[in-house]
Amino acid sequence: MDSKWWVLLGVVLTGILLAAETVLKVLSVPTYNAGYILAAVSFLGAMIIGTRRK
Repeated sequence: MDSKWWVLLGVVLTGILLAAETVLKVLSVPTYNAGYILAAVSFLGAMIIGTRRK
């Protein structure tokens, strides 16, 4: 799989995690900010993969 697809997957996963965290916060479900932390890790991973040179 090309690195641009991994970057796209990371960005999409970040959006899904942020949306899920927001919905769970609105529903007053205790998430302990896990969605935000995982979204940040996913986005950083996508940035690192995107900046690597072949």
